[in-house]
Amino acid sequence: MAGSNSDKARAAWRNPGVTPLLMLFILGFCFAIILVLNRVAAENGVPFIPYVFWQSLGACIILLILALTLSSLPPISWAHIRVYIMTSLLNMTIPYLIFAFVAAK
Repeated sequence: MAGSNSDKARAAWRNPGVTPLLMLFILGFCFAIILVLNRVAAENGVPFIPYVFWQSLGACIILLILALTLSSLPPISWAHIRVYIMTSLLNMTIPYLIFAFVAAK
């Protein structure tokens, strides 16, 4: 049984298919365009904290719409909310604040 799962994992690693490669391409494109948009926003005098707030809120709304569409809302408990807050701060908000702050420099 374990060999079967291992063989499937190896096969998936060798031939990932179109979907993961497309997702990787989209992620790379989004990361690159965010850097460019940060620079444009900074050069046009947009304050970086509201800019990052609205950018983060937009991502939150998109994820909420996807979760509602797929009928798979994330669990909501105090322990989960703490993880969501820490993850959003450390993985999105603080890095994007730094990107937006140094974009004009």
